[in-house]
Amino acid sequence: MKINFKKIKSKINKPSLVFFLWLVIFIPNSYPENNNKYKRNRIALDLNQQRNLCLQARDFQGCMRSFKPGNSSNVEGGEDELDFLGLPKLDSKKWMTIKNKPMNHILYLSRKARKIKVRGMYGRYITYQRVSRMYREPVPGTPTQINSDGLTYTSCDNFGASSFNTFDFGTSISCTSYGPTITTIPGTPSIPGGIKQNNDEIIIDCLDRTYQAIDKKGRKDKWRVIEKDQMKFYFVVNCGKINLLEPTNIRVYERGTPNEKDNRAKNSLPGKVFRRW
Repeated sequence: MKINFKKIKSKINKPSLVFFLWLVIFIPNSYPENNNKYKRNRIALDLNQQRNLCLQARDFQGCMRSFKPGNSSNVEGGEDELDFLGLPKLDSKKWMTIKNKPMNHILYLSRKARKIKVRGMYGRYITYQRVSRMYREPVPGTPTQINSDGLTYTSCDNFGASSFNTFDFGTSISCTSYGPTITTIPGTPSIPGGIKQNNDEIIIDCLDRTYQAIDKKGRKDKWRVIEKDQMKFYFVVNCGKINLLEPTNIRVYERGTPNEKDNRAKNSLPGKVFRRW
């Protein structure tokens, strides 16, 4: 749409022109397609399930905020926006962000969960990605310590000496010395400070309600009971619709034969509604 500002200026006074320009510039941003609230409502997450889950969290508002996208995301071809740790932000359309500024910690959680094949079948396990960033204070090194405990003692005896001639060269002396106990405590190297980032894949067992973290090098943590609120959220939202999720490319558990619990999960979980944890 082209606007002839010369004609407008000739017909309206200066305050009216300012108001008209304000309407032209700002009203389009209030349309639904440009409204952040409208965009947030289109995210494929059930708000009621979020609210029910966060009712059990210690910080309800913080829990609810953690599931909302940010107001901006990285622009293709432009400069990366930085988080408060100084590293590039992850795309808010793909990642949820949990910030803990007092602890210098940021947690990014993938918005999309995926199904994972275990023992040759889908239907029991889901997975999502977790990126953890934390600033670690430098730790100074310690020097090696050498401790001495006790006294030094020397005892000598003369052999073959004449009682009448103290300068008899045929005599000999034997001495025995005892020293203190020496203890050495090795020092420790210094640890430089800086930002540490961990990339993990979180696997959730929807039947046993447990999870396991696998880092980017393939190292596996032990299976633990789900306790954290964000893991409960993924469980509640996704464990009843595993068959509808996209498959992951994680292949660490796909070999093997389904066991009795795998078959039970495949038959009992689809369509199940988890309203609360």
